Amino acid sequence: LLYRPDPGVPVSTQHPFRVIRFTNQAGVTLERGPVAIFGKETFLGQGLLEPLPTWATTSIPYAVERAVVVSVENGSDIEEANLVKVSHGAITVRRYSVRKTKYVVQNLSDRPGKLFIQHSRWSGWELRNLPEGSEEVDTLTVIVPVELGAQAKTEIEVLERSPTIQEVLILTDVGRDAVRLYLSGHAVDDAAGPALRRALELSEQIGRIDTDIQRFTDERNQVSQAMYET
Repeated sequence: LLYRPDPGVPVSTQHPFRVIRFTNQAGVTLERGPVAIFGKETFLGQGLLEPLPTWATTSIPYAVERAVVVSVENGSDIEEANLVKVSHGAITVRRYSVRKTKYVVQNLSDRPGKLFIQHSRWSGWELRNLPEGSEEVDTLTVIVPVELGAQAKTEIEVLERSPTIQEVLILTDVGRDAVRLYLSGHAVDDAAGPALRRALELSEQIGRIDTDIQRFTDERNQVSQAMYET
């Protein structure tokens, strides 16, 4: 089975194709043309073969498998900031934007099987946690294998991330988090470590003072509003 939504086949957004998957071992390039699919001397369907070089692998869809339902959930996140450098009071951090794509597969049949998910990746983004057996077709496409149990639900999540370099102050939450993460590691510089710890302590103190100032300001505004109403 191959999950590869096709605009020309609306149901393919929810159901995978039944495909024949093979590697060209003929010794010559196979040209584009129709292919008839037989199984146990029974005609199963017809598909279209694109030009296939020697030793290349392809999948030819010939039917839709409605007993398997696929849904896609998209999400995003920001990873913790990593400290890159500190210069003149400014902190340079590296943060990763994370794209999450979860595939939820429900096999409604009594037959186990194997599903290949064709995942479209974002240009320039790094792929993470790919299952064993995944194939990178090209720079924008990856094939992810999923084993399906009979009458079972399977979930798989594909993560992509992209780095962003950002300059912040240690007085910000991002700056404090980056310094705190650096100090919790094993590569703390002997000279810079104590200074950064002291700077972090002072920054946290200032942060608490800022919080108190905001709280007192809110209380003062509430009292002023009450006086005005009185």
